[in-house]
Amino acid sequence: MATNETSDPIAGVARELAALLASTPASFAVVDASSRGLLQRTLSEQAGAGLVDGIVASQTAMCCDLLIVPATDIGSGRTAGALASAGRRRFGRDIGIAISAAAAPTAGDGQGTACWVAVDVGDGPTAELLGVADDLEQTGRAAVVGALRLTARQLRAAQPARGTEPAGAPASHGDRRSGPDSSWRRNGLGLACLGLFVAFLIAQSLTGWRTAVADAVEHGGAAFGYWRYLTTGHFAEATFENWESEFLQMGAFVLLTIFLVQRGSGESKQEHDDPRDEDPRRHRADPDAPWPVRRGGVWLVLYEHSLLLAFTALFLGSLAGHAVAGAHEYTAEQHEHGATGLSPWQFATTSEFWFQSFQNWQSEFLAVGTMAVLAIYLRQRGSSQSKPVGAPHGSTGIEG
Repeated sequence: MATNETSDPIAGVARELAALLASTPASFAVVDASSRGLLQRTLSEQAGAGLVDGIVASQTAMCCDLLIVPATDIGSGRTAGALASAGRRRFGRDIGIAISAAAAPTAGDGQGTACWVAVDVGDGPTAELLGVADDLEQTGRAAVVGALRLTARQLRAAQPARGTEPAGAPASHGDRRSGPDSSWRRNGLGLACLGLFVAFLIAQSLTGWRTAVADAVEHGGAAFGYWRYLTTGHFAEATFENWESEFLQMGAFVLLTIFLVQRGSGESKQEHDDPRDEDPRRHRADPDAPWPVRRGGVWLVLYEHSLLLAFTALFLGSLAGHAVAGAHEYTAEQHEHGATGLSPWQFATTSEFWFQSFQNWQSEFLAVGTMAVLAIYLRQRGSSQSKPVGAPHGSTGIEG
């Protein structure tokens, strides 16, 4: 038996995977453009034929067409990962596995096949490059070994989360993690930002209240309570003028990145054939696509520009709030000196209004521009705002 496993490395890796599946049952979706069905047959033997579905094709481009995956860079880990995720969604299985192949030069200046394997267990795909070989049979068998090994590694990493399911419960489709811990983890970034926003807004209001009360007493006025302060122009003006600059920065960055690139920056899209430029109408038949994409027409036109439209509306609303609150605060100050106040429209034409706006706008674009340029040369491991630490300085956008 040991001799057989030595001569056939697939058997040894398959046994390792079978041991994992005994304690962690799973179903599989296979997208195979290299092994001619060998991977699907091997998985069926270990997991059961009813738990394995997939697509077997002679070319990666055919798999991309069938699963509506952009084929802009077939010889990349990004494409392999997208195929694994698309197959998992299409067939409703726990784990998606993909093997993609593309022509590539060999060490001897010949032509060979570069093979990528990718696995998605529900929390995003992981891809590995197996290398370049000039023998298709050898490439296919090596791809099966690589795919099985990567699957086993991903299964072992996912076992703590999968182990929370009741014994004997059927394998769920999609993200298998459940319970409050996983819910907090999946939404941690948004919740953390919301928590910091509330904390700093409260801190701003408390310190602003103390400043406003001190100013009133200094000028012979009476102290007033915290809840009354929240209705004053002093608090609202400071809040809206900051929101205004933030929404302007984000909306302008969304708009600028449609047309402009920054070579080498992870904040920029790629210089050519970026998947974000793809026509969403190709995905109209995809059951997992958002409903405006499937509906088409004016709903799709609005949806494909909805992010920019949302930031534009938020910016204009904050700008209006700044004008109204600023006029209220300016008028209160004028009345204290026996002068007349201004309407929001009149206040929006004053140098005071635009001074407050410009001092925030310039700092926002300094920050986002600095981020785009520093991201070319500097890295932060584990952050979505950084390229992978090992990525070349010249790689632009999200590259495999």
